[in-house]
Amino acid sequence: MSGKISGRILVVDDDESIRALCREVLTVAGYEVDTAAHGADGLSMLKSGYGLVISDVNMPEVGGLELYSSALREHPQMKDRFLFMTGDCSKLRPIASKDLKCLLKPFRISELLGTVDTIMTRSIEGRGRDERGKRLEERFEAHIECDIIDGGEDGREFLAARALNVSRHGVRVSYEGAALKSRDVSVFMSISRLSLHRTAEVVWSRRLPNGSCACGLKLNEPVPASQLIILNRRQKASAKS
Repeated sequence: MSGKISGRILVVDDDESIRALCREVLTVAGYEVDTAAHGADGLSMLKSGYGLVISDVNMPEVGGLELYSSALREHPQMKDRFLFMTGDCSKLRPIASKDLKCLLKPFRISELLGTVDTIMTRSIEGRGRDERGKRLEERFEAHIECDIIDGGEDGREFLAARALNVSRHGVRVSYEGAALKSRDVSVFMSISRLSLHRTAEVVWSRRLPNGSCACGLKLNEPVPASQLIILNRRQKASAKS
């Protein structure tokens, strides 16, 4: 399945230093970031498509909550795609009543990154499971070289493999050799600037017609949403080249 989410983020704030900080931090984390100095400008930019809007609450003319209300009239899919920032504690209650996220200024960079990752994760994980019990979360084509350590009864076996697709909680890999002997393995792979080491459970393993093997691994710790978004963007760029 090709990625449906947008890794683009729009930051709307009349404070230039806040816009610059958010752009720098989120760009380093792997997101594509645009900025707007006013709510009206932000509203006109939404038509180009964003996965998240980070907006100050108090701005001249069009404030953050007005931007949110206006955005939903034209882009109802953005209902859960806003993160607010404010230095006014009195603004937290009306935002919380809408079940929206808000950062109180001044906030730590770790707070910003953690909250953004939480919101962006929602569309990747999906909701619930299908009739066969399969998790409904988006998978991204990968084609990433990876290593698997199979700690079976006959000792540890190192396998050179290739990740075929990756989701928040799983990865499908192919490799040369026999089916994995144990149910618990370790997998090492690199996405963008992040080297991932995850323990995993072998859900299935089978031989392919070409003689190689493939298996589905359930990761015991999820992959960060930002890294999947980078992977999605990289694969789209490769397909166009």
